[in-house]
Amino acid sequence: MVDTDFAWRLTQGLVRIDSSDPGAYEGEIERHIKALVEERLAQLSHPVLDAVQVEELEVLPGRRNLMVTVPGLSDEPRLVYICHMDTVTLGDGWDADIPPLGAIVRNDKLYGRGACDMKGGLACAIAALVHTLERVAAEGKLPRRGFSLICSVDEEDFMRGSEATIDAGWVGSREWVLDTEPTDGQIQVAHKGRT
Repeated sequence: MVDTDFAWRLTQGLVRIDSSDPGAYEGEIERHIKALVEERLAQLSHPVLDAVQVEELEVLPGRRNLMVTVPGLSDEPRLVYICHMDTVTLGDGWDADIPPLGAIVRNDKLYGRGACDMKGGLACAIAALVHTLERVAAEGKLPRRGFSLICSVDEEDFMRGSEATIDAGWVGSREWVLDTEPTDGQIQVAHKGRT
């Protein structure tokens, strides 16, 4: 079972990191996610996890996509979660008691820039990756079908991170791709015309 408390806490932590585009951009959040994954891999410390690949791709100066792949035993298409790390600008109009990077919880709802678009979905995807790593370590074998988490840059501008992901061959036409960004309560499978 995926640890929903972990996903909730992680969402709060991610909201507190300014990754606005334009503005701070994604450097700090990418380093945070990479360190979290590497720390979890070190904690689990199982030889089968040596097959897990952590890759970075510099898309723009100082702005890197991150991909973590748990290879599968078969050549079946991978399941790929793709999530962007940037948010729109912090903007004006926030209530005095709800700062844009505050990650304030009220009535079981989290408030802050990017909470919905898309740090909540990103945290859930990271939680699914962590669950997969824990399961692989516990079973001592890789899954039948591979799994990748791709964290991309520049979605809020020109989607150059998604384009670079495709150009680098990180994802192809065979993979099952899920974009965990909700719109009006629905999870999108294709976003901004990319499939």
